[in-house]
Amino acid sequence: MSEDGNGATVFVWIADILPASLADRTAQMMELGIGAVRRTLDRADRVIDIR
Repeated sequence: MSEDGNGATVFVWIADILPASLADRTAQMMELGIGAVRRTLDRADRVIDIR
């Protein structure tokens, strides 16, 4: 995590998957994971901008 220069925190999640055959399954799990992050932060009354 880092600041965006405007006082907000930027959450960056990068995954480099090998073998490539696991990429689709991993992408699905990452979508579920970011949903959990979003719900958690929403409950904390924080502003979220997912780009």
